[in-house]
Amino acid sequence: MDYDEFKEEVLKELRETHGDGMEITLLKVKKTNGADYEGVSFRVKEAGDGITASAIFRIALLYDEYVEGEMDIAACAEALWEAHEKSKNLEGLQQFVESIPSWETTRRNVYPALLSMEKNIDLLPKLVVFPMLDLAVIFVIRREMTGGGDSIVKITTELLEDYGISRQELYDAAMENLKNDGYYFQDMDDVVREISLLDDAEKPMGTGMYILSNSSKLYGAAGILDKDLVNEFAKGRDMYILPSSVHETIFVSTEKYCAEELDQMVAEINELEVLKEERLVDHCYFYDGKTGEIRMRP
Repeated sequence: MDYDEFKEEVLKELRETHGDGMEITLLKVKKTNGADYEGVSFRVKEAGDGITASAIFRIALLYDEYVEGEMDIAACAEALWEAHEKSKNLEGLQQFVESIPSWETTRRNVYPALLSMEKNIDLLPKLVVFPMLDLAVIFVIRREMTGGGDSIVKITTELLEDYGISRQELYDAAMENLKNDGYYFQDMDDVVREISLLDDAEKPMGTGMYILSNSSKLYGAAGILDKDLVNEFAKGRDMYILPSSVHETIFVSTEKYCAEELDQMVAEINELEVLKEERLVDHCYFYDGKTGEIRMRP
């Protein structure tokens, strides 16, 4: 059975076993950097004026289990249904969806995020965007859900109109929240030591790399937008900035590495270690210690 036939059989099984009063459909979810996926959505039919929120559950992951003989169609369908049932236990999910149109409710949970311009040509026209070099500054609503996890909603131009605010008001609110989002620099040597459980005597020395991220580890690459934070760390030094992912960046001294070497490093790490939807670009940026500006590297 090929993948298309598998999808149809799973949907048929779900509708036969759990379709009473439930609309079960297959949707295509558009992700950043073209990492789109298909998922099964569950919605209550004739829900009246209320909003019935449901996550969308990836179906492709189950196909591998089916092909390898570890799960049959019924088991795959049941796994999707159980995931749906568990999602309903995240208290506040429906209230969060309902609160999105209220700017006063939302403004304290708005943050900036960075995406690649080139890799998101189809997605960006729908979003509120401020260009930055070859990056796009977008905005997300980030809320911690009761029961664990975070809910992320990207702010579209349509949603901005619903809020009745300007692009600049959105930007200002997001930057205010950014400054209180627990950003910090961490020495790469310390990270390596923690991961490898080395003691201080065995601590690797002299990488000259420093990771910038936030306490939530979500869209932490946006920390480079905080000029005061970056300037205080750099203390007038020229630095290269490696876009490690949408969640963090790495600062390195220009005296330790050449730009071409770093470009190759970024490209290789992106290809081998970073999820497609979390990649930024395949090159580094230059931070000018004298002017405090970030530019494309010389």
